Amino acid sequence: MKINGIFGYIGQQDPNKPKTLKGVCQVDQLSDNSWVCNGYDIEFETVHDALFATKEYHSMQNRDGKALIFCGEIFNKKALIAKLQDSCLCQISSQSAEEIAFHALCHWSIDEFLQEVNGVFAFAFYDALKQQVILVRDHLGTKSLYYSTGKNSFSFSTEIKYLFDAQCICPGIRKELLGEYFAQGWICEPDTLFCDINKVRAGEYLVIDLHPSIRITSKTYWHIYDHSSLNAMPDLVQIVKDQYDRNLAMGNFFSGGIDSSLLTAIIAEEVNPEIQSIHLQLGDSESERVQAMMKKYNLNIQKVEPDLSYCKQYPQIVYAMDEPVADPAIIAAYDLSIKARQRGFQVMFSGMGGDEIDAGYPRAKVLRYWKFLKLLTWIPYCFSCFLHGKKRRVFLRLYEFASATNVENYFNLFGYFSHSEIDSLVGREWFNLYRQKVQSLTNCLSGKKRFFYYDFIGFLASHNNIYGDKMAIASSVGCRFPLLDKNIAHYFFQKIDAPGNAGKRRLCNMLKQKLGTSYHYVRKSGFRFPVDDFLRNMVDWKEVEEQLLFAGVQDLSLFHKNLSESKKNMSEVYMKLWTYYTLATWVKVYFKGNEKK
Repeated sequence: MKINGIFGYIGQQDPNKPKTLKGVCQVDQLSDNSWVCNGYDIEFETVHDALFATKEYHSMQNRDGKALIFCGEIFNKKALIAKLQDSCLCQISSQSAEEIAFHALCHWSIDEFLQEVNGVFAFAFYDALKQQVILVRDHLGTKSLYYSTGKNSFSFSTEIKYLFDAQCICPGIRKELLGEYFAQGWICEPDTLFCDINKVRAGEYLVIDLHPSIRITSKTYWHIYDHSSLNAMPDLVQIVKDQYDRNLAMGNFFSGGIDSSLLTAIIAEEVNPEIQSIHLQLGDSESERVQAMMKKYNLNIQKVEPDLSYCKQYPQIVYAMDEPVADPAIIAAYDLSIKARQRGFQVMFSGMGGDEIDAGYPRAKVLRYWKFLKLLTWIPYCFSCFLHGKKRRVFLRLYEFASATNVENYFNLFGYFSHSEIDSLVGREWFNLYRQKVQSLTNCLSGKKRFFYYDFIGFLASHNNIYGDKMAIASSVGCRFPLLDKNIAHYFFQKIDAPGNAGKRRLCNMLKQKLGTSYHYVRKSGFRFPVDDFLRNMVDWKEVEEQLLFAGVQDLSLFHKNLSESKKNMSEVYMKLWTYYTLATWVKVYFKGNEKK
């Protein structure tokens, strides 16, 4: 499993304890530069394996007292080059993303550059004259970027594990956030479950001033809810064209859902009708649309079966993820990325982001009638005893949310543990901290948009983007996400709370226009991976119990109850078990074992 990324350290000079990945990180290629500024050592390093799609993903520029380490890609290169050459009279010798970014940052302010650029990236820019380092994460958080502050030191990386490998910090668990983990299955930005390690938020940059001492300030440079309106729908066809690179072996992930189907239709009609697609066969209804589009466009589709052996590699996957994210779909993402690399693809298109930008999750339909949900509480709670399986789970979720339809209870619509169940696991104190955090993150908006905004900063930037990008990188494959173009996302968010838009209505209408009479309704299946048999037969639950206690879980009564229930009906509790197992695996990998190797 390959790991790629950027790393940096700023701290007081100490020749006996250099903070570097050299000699401690097993990589194919490592580039580094170091400087001294106002008594502080500054170390910039990039890491990438020899197979990775393009060197542009992890590159360094260094001259004239300025340096840039860049991870990602820029999609509006031509427009940026033209503006730079016109306004600054500078010559840009290549089309590489890092050279364009370096020239722009040398001639424009950071805010000017971030207003103009459109892409996915995480980068650090050092300016010796200003004695500062600027750390930036892209608009929608497609790339991960973490940082840690110490006494007279600051370290950052796209991979948390680098911070440990370079001995910048030792791993510790933020036990006060365990409630948030059980509520959601992941930790929302700017936090992580590691002590003293935070995420740079999507659309944010940090300025680290080195004079007279280390001072850190942050600024949000882009809001998806920006009040400046886009009256016209951005040209999605042109966005796909801008992200397509004929110099690379590019393929397409095609699940059969609305998002990937729309992108597949655009690519087939407008970009490259011969592009190869990979479809993971899960025996669901979305495969029907794959068949229909295969006939309409004469598509070259490679259908693959899920490789269940990857469940056994889950410790390595958790290590690559850095953070515990309890979603079996992560294995599917890794499986597909590995299969793409084995077939010679360097970069893949993905429909990720459609559910967030166009209210595609089932909970969006609940929010459509959220003011009337109070009526549900008139039904006696004991009514749930007459329901079974998924119906009972849905009823209980709705009932909990209806009791208080506010943003801090939103987790009831997508999580798997109830408020009272989490209380039993970690104590009652968790919810006050969680409520304060969620309210502070979303108080910039009102009404239903607060919920949709939390989907962006939480489920997208702190869940989907992390696993989508990290699993691709771990497989040495790049990814393109056209639906996460900043202008597309901003345009859709303007009216995301309109009643008629619930359920991905707008993207669905676009797909209907593309397919015409070939379009037919297909029930949403969702991206997932079969883990029932693995949980039933392959997991050492006694060991999981030990790791949960180490993590800080206070009472395992619910855990034992869920294990007992799984013997009768695994489908009712498998996601709870997966949440336990993910946390336990994360503890074992980062605190107790060497499964990462």
